[in-house]
Amino acid sequence: MTTTEKSEERHASWLELFFDLVAVAGVAQLAHLVHGSTSWGDVGLYAVCFLAFWTAWMCFTVYGNVAKGAAHTMPVLLAMAGLAFMAASVEDIHGSHAKVFAIAYIAVRALASACGRAGAAAYA
Repeated sequence: MTTTEKSEERHASWLELFFDLVAVAGVAQLAHLVHGSTSWGDVGLYAVCFLAFWTAWMCFTVYGNVAKGAAHTMPVLLAMAGLAFMAASVEDIHGSHAKVFAIAYIAVRALASACGRAGAAAYA
C-alpha cells in the first residue's frame, strides 16, 4: 500500500448491531438449559443449540462484511425474526418447542445461503 492510499475502516451499521443484540439475547436464553442442571444431556443440548445460534449469526455476519453497505435490510430482519423464534422456543425445548427451534434454524440458514448466492452472483 502506498502512502496515498488510505485503508477504510468499516464500522458496523445499526442494523448489524441490532442483529448482534438479538443473537446475544438468544444465547442468554440458552443459559437456562444449564442453570442448576447436573445432567450431561442438558449440557449437550446447550452445546448443540449454541452451535445453531452461532452458525446462524456467523453466516449473516459474513454476509454483512462481504456486502458491506449493499447488505439488504429485509433478509437481515427476517434472520432476526428467525433468531427470535429460536430464542423463544428454548424455554420448552424439551417439549413441543424443539420443532419450532429446528424449523427456525433451517429457515435462517436457508436465507443465509440464498443471500450468499445472491452476493456471489453480484460480484461475479
